[in-house]
Amino acid sequence: MQRIALLITLCVVLFLGLAAGSVIAAGTPAGTILETTCSLDYTATTSQTASAYVDVTVAQTPGVAISLGAPTQPVVPGQAYYVLARAINTGNAADTINLLSTSANGWPISLIRDDNNDGIHQSTEVTTITNSGILPADAVFQCFAKLSVPSSATTGDTVTARAASATDATCTASASVVISAPASHSISFTQQPSLNPTAVASAGTAQCSATASDSQGHTVTYSWSDNGSGGSFSPSASVQNPTYTAASNVSGQDKTVGIACTATCSQNSQISVMGSASLTVHSTAVTAGASFNPNQITTAANTQFNTPHIIMAGPNYPTSATIYIGIPSGISLDTTSTNGSLNCVRQGSGVSTFTSTWDANSRTITVTATVPSPASGVELVKSIALTAASGAQSYQLTLNSSPGLTVNIQAATTLPGDFNNDGVVNSTDLALFNQEWARWHTGRPAFNASIDGIYDLAPRTSGAYPTWSPIGDKIINIQDATAFTECCLQSKNTSISYSNYVKTSPSSRIIYVYVTAAPYGIYQANIPLPATGHFYTTVSSNGNLTYVLKQSGAGDIFYSEYDANARMIRIAGNVAGYTPYCVAGIYIFAY
Repeated sequence: MQRIALLITLCVVLFLGLAAGSVIAAGTPAGTILETTCSLDYTATTSQTASAYVDVTVAQTPGVAISLGAPTQPVVPGQAYYVLARAINTGNAADTINLLSTSANGWPISLIRDDNNDGIHQSTEVTTITNSGILPADAVFQCFAKLSVPSSATTGDTVTARAASATDATCTASASVVISAPASHSISFTQQPSLNPTAVASAGTAQCSATASDSQGHTVTYSWSDNGSGGSFSPSASVQNPTYTAASNVSGQDKTVGIACTATCSQNSQISVMGSASLTVHSTAVTAGASFNPNQITTAANTQFNTPHIIMAGPNYPTSATIYIGIPSGISLDTTSTNGSLNCVRQGSGVSTFTSTWDANSRTITVTATVPSPASGVELVKSIALTAASGAQSYQLTLNSSPGLTVNIQAATTLPGDFNNDGVVNSTDLALFNQEWARWHTGRPAFNASIDGIYDLAPRTSGAYPTWSPIGDKIINIQDATAFTECCLQSKNTSISYSNYVKTSPSSRIIYVYVTAAPYGIYQANIPLPATGHFYTTVSSNGNLTYVLKQSGAGDIFYSEYDANARMIRIAGNVAGYTPYCVAGIYIFAY
């Protein structure tokens, strides 16, 4: 009887154990019902049989795994790099796997769905994902970790992908791969810059040719220059093989013009190579009175600063004239050109067509003009902006063989922001400051007084423009940008801080910056970054922050920089009007 009782007890224990669900069916899908039968046969005085049935439901056991494909090449600056990621549901039930990718360098990275599940990224696959969606047990989900490599990248990176079960967040897996540094990047000429022909007549043309190759296969851009010799390139100086037209040479002797070509990587402006070729421009002799009757040309000194003008008297003057104006060595002038004419020479009111060029060897301005039907006193040249070397001086300009023009020129008064000393702050000065801003913020050079000094406008003395004077702090920053904006707008402001008039409006990933009021059309703002956000501090080739985008409310002057110590973005510029405007959008990324 004791044996029988023991067997009955064991059967009951087994029955209770099964009922309690202590049986684990590894690899069996969750929700599966296992039917277990327990039978007991024993013999006493008579034969007896007892049976018990237990149904066991298999519980869900989450599981995830993830792997990354092996890199096949180094990163390429300025290009996206794709790494195949494979997430596996190793659990025993359908589950959603949450996915995340990170870059050790903090470069922008995201996950892109593999639409056709072939493990090869196509250009049409652009959908960003953060999870696998519902994934059956043992199923595989494929996607790509897209790494946006900065154009300035010089190192490799480590990409990490993480997977977590949506059912149990503690069930995780991760994988990492190391991507090697970019290959050496350079540009070289496969065909050195050349000219055909290599010698031309005055104002003659030559065909420019050059071919360069980028070691990483990027597109190459070209920029041609004659180093201020007054010629022009057609259709522009930014095509690979332009036609060059030399400036007129009336010096009486041949002139050598250096033609330079710079080839630059389209994705990294720091990678470039320069070559040059020489062009001989023959001279055309100047014959007094060849283009006009000297007696019909009169000159006068305008009472305003450095503005001589030239009038063709009547009544029987020709309908066209070429005038050669000799400039003494004690006078400087702006020799840059726009649309075929010197920026320092303004055409007269009675002219229908007008060109002006500069020859540095003979220090001669050549003006060619056509006029409508004859009339008395047609103004050919309205003014010529000239600057004396020092002091108030009188200079005799030579007007071909006719009587010259005596010009009283005052010593130039330096205006803040007038970097080329032509007496005004205009688009030329804006271009010069933008060039300095880009040089300073992309290269981070040491302060050089001879190069950077004129742009170091702030701090400054008090007062409204143009009465204030720069003090400087040997750094080119947002304060200098704001001060220069004042110069451009000729502001009457006495302070350069407008943070009280700036408001921010955050969205899911962008902080929009609004200027609610802009005294004198200028704003300066300091925007602190949120503690939970991450900001990529990369700088574009223009010196501004890549992820601070100028919005439609901003004017044509816009600067941005990042203060790492204060975790602060600083912007400055002008607005398009005087009502509230959205001037910038700051892209913030989650850690």
